[in-house]
Amino acid sequence: MNSRQSGVALVVGLIMLGLITVVITTAFHLSTTNLRAVGNMQSKDESLAAANDAIERVIASDFQNTSAAPAPQKVDMDHNGSADYTATFAVPSCRSAVAVGADAYNTLWEINATVTDNKSGASINVKQGLRIFISARSPADATARAGCGIAAPEVEAEANPAVQSQPKVRVYWYIQE
Repeated sequence: MNSRQSGVALVVGLIMLGLITVVITTAFHLSTTNLRAVGNMQSKDESLAAANDAIERVIASDFQNTSAAPAPQKVDMDHNGSADYTATFAVPSCRSAVAVGADAYNTLWEINATVTDNKSGASINVKQGLRIFISARSPADATARAGCGIAAPEVEAEANPAVQSQPKVRVYWYIQE
């Protein structure tokens, strides 16, 4: 064995060990970053699902016939008995109203919700719109008519039974901010 080559194997081995260490450290860092990104996407999707759940509860109520903001909603996404998210709402706003004959209006409403994760404090804003068919004369829809700027009828009387029996058609969309 040549005495001049006796230390080269050790040096080459140490360089290779250093390079392998750098590659493993980089791979670990990238996988951790990807895991964090996936976790954030999952959290965002869960927050959006919580917002949609809370908004659906508001829509199921007769929200258009009140002038106040809907009550905050607690949402338990994992069904363990404790609220994971809290949704707060602005006062729903009527964006437009189109007369449909003499006895009804097609109204367009916007609901704004802010959903906050109770653990992290992160929040997401969601806007959802819907169309609601309201009566032009029914006392039950008086607040909705006022919210849409529809003039009160000269005589608030029971609406045409044919109009009252029509379902309130709702068409939804949402915008995430």
